Amino acid sequence: MNRQLKFKALYENKLHDVYGISFPELTVKIPLERFPFIQDVKADELIQFIDKADVNGSEIFEGDYDNDGNCVVWCNNCNSWQFAKLDVPTKDICIPCHACDGNFFFDEHIHEFKTVGNRFI
Repeated sequence: MNRQLKFKALYENKLHDVYGISFPELTVKIPLERFPFIQDVKADELIQFIDKADVNGSEIFEGDYDNDGNCVVWCNNCNSWQFAKLDVPTKDICIPCHACDGNFFFDEHIHEFKTVGNRFI
């Protein structure tokens, strides 16, 4: 397996690259103003890189969404990354998984995905 594991952490309404994680405390190290900063985060403030890039070559992270409100989520039923339907103004998930809903499958549409935002910021 040749998969890249990368994370970002939400801190002060911005997503920061994570370069260290301490378990089980879930303490992360993020770079701020030219020095490393250690910050405690909640599990839902840590997002994972899905090992794919969008049509512009930008890395795709959990919570990224496109203009149609398709949002990248981990589906425990499918045991894989999938698209959920996002209500963009409220950033609430309306449909938790398009594959479980029988609508369409992630792998068939990820090559068309263009990130416009992340639901966590």
